[in-house]
Amino acid sequence: AKKTPEQYQEELLTLKLEDNEVATTKEVNGTNAWTHVIWARETLRLAKVAGVEKDIGLVWVVHKKLPKVVRKLLKKKCNTFEDLAKEVREPDVEELQKEKEDIDEHRKEEEEREKRVMQQQKVSLADITMRMQ
Repeated sequence: AKKTPEQYQEELLTLKLEDNEVATTKEVNGTNAWTHVIWARETLRLAKVAGVEKDIGLVWVVHKKLPKVVRKLLKKKCNTFEDLAKEVREPDVEELQKEKEDIDEHRKEEEEREKRVMQQQKVSLADITMRMQ
């Protein structure tokens, strides 16, 4: 059964590039390729078969779903899926890796800060409980 443009559009909207996939490779048709390049290729293909390659609203919806790492490295505003695919393919892998490391480092610091706050709250709670006895 042939897919309808709507089904392709739905596929386009559910296609995801996960944070942990950025700056990694996947095997496609026996060849290793960068995940962001695979994503860009597939996104453009789906947009074309769905007939929405110039739908700026959808471009923005898909753009917003990109990992922060990738979004930060996009140089210009994208109005078509052609633009978006080109922009996503563009960044140097080293740039992506560095940006990803920075974000991961920041996330790790945030998690550690949260742990410390939680521990302080537990200590305070234990202290209050002790005093009440």
